[in-house]
Amino acid sequence: MAQFSGAVRIADLNDYIAPSQACVVALNSSKAMVPAEEVGQVSFQSSTSKQEKLGASQDSGSKPHWTQAQAAVPGQAVKVTLHDCLACSGCVTSAETVLLESQSGQEVMKKLREAAEAQVGSASAPVVIVSLAPQSVAALTALYNMSPTEAYARLSSWFYGHGATAVLDICDSRDLSLIETAHEFIDRYRRSHECTTSTPTSGNLSPSLIGKGLLPMLASACPGWVCYAEKTHGEFVLPYISSTKSPQAMMGSLVKRLLAGRLGCSDVHLSRLFHVTVMPCYDKKLEASREELTVHEGKVPEVDCCLTTSEVHKLLSEDGINHLDQIPLHPKSESAKALAAWLQGALHVNDKLTRCSAEEASSHMCDSSSNCGCTYQGASTAQPMDVDSVNGDALLQAGRMFESPGAGGSGGYMEFVFRCAAKQLFGIDVPPGPLKMASVRNADFQEVILQSPADGSTLLRFALAYGFRNIQSLMRKIKIKKCEYHYVEIMACPSGCLNGGGQLPASKGETAAQLLQSLEEAYFHMDNIKRPSPQDSSDVKYIYNDCLKAMPLSQSAVDIFHTSYKKRERTVGVIASDW
Repeated sequence: MAQFSGAVRIADLNDYIAPSQACVVALNSSKAMVPAEEVGQVSFQSSTSKQEKLGASQDSGSKPHWTQAQAAVPGQAVKVTLHDCLACSGCVTSAETVLLESQSGQEVMKKLREAAEAQVGSASAPVVIVSLAPQSVAALTALYNMSPTEAYARLSSWFYGHGATAVLDICDSRDLSLIETAHEFIDRYRRSHECTTSTPTSGNLSPSLIGKGLLPMLASACPGWVCYAEKTHGEFVLPYISSTKSPQAMMGSLVKRLLAGRLGCSDVHLSRLFHVTVMPCYDKKLEASREELTVHEGKVPEVDCCLTTSEVHKLLSEDGINHLDQIPLHPKSESAKALAAWLQGALHVNDKLTRCSAEEASSHMCDSSSNCGCTYQGASTAQPMDVDSVNGDALLQAGRMFESPGAGGSGGYMEFVFRCAAKQLFGIDVPPGPLKMASVRNADFQEVILQSPADGSTLLRFALAYGFRNIQSLMRKIKIKKCEYHYVEIMACPSGCLNGGGQLPASKGETAAQLLQSLEEAYFHMDNIKRPSPQDSSDVKYIYNDCLKAMPLSQSAVDIFHTSYKKRERTVGVIASDW
């Protein structure tokens, strides 16, 4: 369990159940619950001398009892899926074992071999799509002391050489996640303060979000934090968590719901599309296995397999690759790495969606020059292109892979939403450059305040809380209603996603601090890459205007870009182990 974040581990300390032992979960009526009157009881008796000393008598009514699951019918197999394991707090060690077996490098290599060996045009061969997180590319960049452009190209070439159909960066989905999060926060703030000024008309907003004005809004991009919240705090804290999907989950939706059409995968054959993500954190495997993140009536996951940076490095080593420059550049590595380029052929699957009128668009967007970070103006500037002719290096050097240093190594949620809210809610343009952050107790808990130019009063107070210790402190404040923040970017790993549990360990003689510094340099500064802000991205405009034909936070956007959470009940396994 050490590979998962502290927030996941801390919620399940008492766990010694092996995968081969009986599961305590009742699944789809295959294990019926025993009627209350037939439930067995466990009694605890003190020694005779102690009973006599205390004068205690045994009260049969005080015996603890639990609802139990009946044994399976003899000869009938009980089916337990990974979704069932992750939804149960009874045996997390078994869930981890199942998880790492089902989402492993071996499984990915198996699919790649099947894809490579299949005949061209085969209707049954898997179509493997790989999505790369910038934090993982940064780790390989630092390890091999090469430019991020070359590291990306070499790693892409390795996947292409083993049978992948497309290797994409995850920037489009991260931009979309930022956009939806910013719109969601502004909507929540306005509802919380009953503000009607400049509020978009209800026709532009999703009805499912009406009335959700709880603050603070808590970031949802970290699956370790979300899993901890569901299992430990449940219904109390879940309404505060943003419903916007994380970049990985957003990418899964785009690949399985939009790109599938471009590649000729109908709903019937959607399982052919095998989507692999490379992420900096083991907790992303938990997210990929969530029942809420599926398509085709819950039968097909949007992300089939998540590999961590260290797992990819192991696959490279097993393939005899000691340095990325040993990998010959594949012709496809120079193709488009932007998902929007691949989506050019997927438009025909979205004709049933209704395009927003020009009037609706203009009422929900402001001037793109406002630098607020969340707005759009006019139609998409993206033009149809031949995917095979797009220069990948040009895309990268135009700024596709990495964000600005001020955004943080976890996606830049706090900064982006802060700038957007300042402009949209108060008409204040936050100056470019890093925000003026103030540490609260430690470096992993920082806050930023927006003050009124008129009287210096506090208009917005945002924070980032990294690591389980800070998450616990924040939860206590929310429970006693003394949390003064409007928005909090929460990550389970100390120092955020660059320091994720799936990243490469420090080399011999290198300290953890030195490793983190080298990752930050690779992530922010190598090649002096500057990427356009999400609102200026032609790819983002293309996805909204041409693929979805919808605006941010509209019902169409909510259907594909937002998710839900639920309380994970503590089961008999945990209750018994607590005794």
